[in-house]
Amino acid sequence: MGCSLPSGGRNLLNPRFDHESCGVGFVATLYGRSEHEILRLTLTALGRLAHRGAIAADGKSSDGVGIQTAVPCDYLLTQSKLFLRPGQPLAVGMLFFPQHEDQAQRDAQRFKAAIYAQGFEWLGWRDVPIAREVLGEIALACLPVIRMGLMTTAEDFTGDPNELERRLFKARKAFERGGTTTYVCSLSTRTLVYKALCTGRTLRDFYLDLQNPQYTTHFAVFHQRYATNVLPTWDRAQPLRMVAHNGEINTVWSNRAQVDARSSLLPRECDPLFTRDASDSMSLDEVAELLCSYDRNIAEAVRMMLPPAVGTKESAFHRYHADIMEPWDGPSALVFTDGKLVGAALDRNGLRPCRFVITDTGLVVAGSEVGLADVDPNTIIRSGRLGPGQMILLDLERSRLIEGAELDRYFDDLAPFWEQFDDVQLDPSPAPVTSVEKDELSRLQRGFGYAYEELRMLVAPMATESKEAVWSMGDDTPIAPLARAPRPSTASSGSASRRSRIRLSIPCARPAWFHCVRVWDRGRTCSTSMRRFPALHFLRRSSRSGRRPRCIRAPIRCGKSFRWRT
Repeated sequence: MGCSLPSGGRNLLNPRFDHESCGVGFVATLYGRSEHEILRLTLTALGRLAHRGAIAADGKSSDGVGIQTAVPCDYLLTQSKLFLRPGQPLAVGMLFFPQHEDQAQRDAQRFKAAIYAQGFEWLGWRDVPIAREVLGEIALACLPVIRMGLMTTAEDFTGDPNELERRLFKARKAFERGGTTTYVCSLSTRTLVYKALCTGRTLRDFYLDLQNPQYTTHFAVFHQRYATNVLPTWDRAQPLRMVAHNGEINTVWSNRAQVDARSSLLPRECDPLFTRDASDSMSLDEVAELLCSYDRNIAEAVRMMLPPAVGTKESAFHRYHADIMEPWDGPSALVFTDGKLVGAALDRNGLRPCRFVITDTGLVVAGSEVGLADVDPNTIIRSGRLGPGQMILLDLERSRLIEGAELDRYFDDLAPFWEQFDDVQLDPSPAPVTSVEKDELSRLQRGFGYAYEELRMLVAPMATESKEAVWSMGDDTPIAPLARAPRPSTASSGSASRRSRIRLSIPCARPAWFHCVRVWDRGRTCSTSMRRFPALHFLRRSSRSGRRPRCIRAPIRCGKSFRWRT
């Protein structure tokens, strides 16, 4: 669905370097009243983010804009002339089909088959009403066929609503495994995405649904895309299925590899884990959706992927998940929703803006700018901005605003995380430390790949000042086979393209255990977690195998050795 260049064309662009910098935000009401006014405020805010996007030479095509709302069930049923019994849920899929009619028909049949396979009842297709004249020449040339798929359960559903979302997730993954150029923008009973390659001010004119006052919602996420070095396409416009992202993920290569490394232990129904040639934002969204499709909510998934920097107060949630999910480091600002929760978060670098206001009527507006929505200043009871690693969360079902210390308690209370650890204390050994001859020490350092710079910049500050070496200027050290100076291949196995914390390595008692060593409290405490079958913890809060991670905690001090305490 590319516009500027054909998807298979020869060019100098490499999808590995695809990053985005955008404007993002949300409008929501804490009291759960669905109103068209929420949609109107959202479209107004989106139109005021034009300076955070880009417009093509035709004056109408953009890098992409979009909104995500609650599913307007009454409106869609009325427009489609359908009727559902009380208790029957309505699931809606927004799809971008290819322009080629035969291929679109084949994909439509395959999509319906995937829906039927998960036990849903098909209600029909709805051609989304659009105004083609709103689009510019570039966007119009690659305009997909935009259709909605409407479906419900065969019988009145009284089970867990999350199970419906999980079945829809499985249906979409099965559809994608068959190989397709059709893109599923959203498929849910809770959320619906409208996005296009037009400007923010004209999105309402392009999608006629958004003009109808019967279209009501109690929250809406908006996004104006600015593609720094990636081609604009209809599918890459945001919001994505759960996340709207401003910034870039500088660790995305490593993050993708670490998730792929778990693929052999994940259920087949999760494939494909990543969309081929996807941007960093799409990969972030796909992992968040994967986590939410099992035992986690969207806020929990985002917190796992964008943890705050380690502070003086240890959190059970972060301690438990530190070796389950590696940080997706930006700079990034995220707005996220799963239809029950909506919120915004900054990564621990805190280099993207996110400001919010709260009114006495329960209206919450958050975004990249101040003054995006028309809010009466006399009604504002609180305003603020997010700092590094901070999050603001709205529980739409319980009319609850969560932030600050209450947010930490919210995550810690999701499960008994402290009970998931077996602590083993390492005590200083009474035996004196034997010194090593200088020549022998140099031989060992060379054997393990230590360079003079590492000893001076990493080891010395940790040993003498208890300081952790942190930098973010990248790592251009060549791999061992290409290095000018000989060194063992294991010396660079832990290197990352962006280092934001120290990773040590220790021998494991059993190779099958998954382990991670982290430096906490400014280098003064070392915490090691070892897990059996880490993929089970990756998808769920606790392993059903009954095995608990073993945490080994010990102080790091110069001039002392340690022994195992039995």
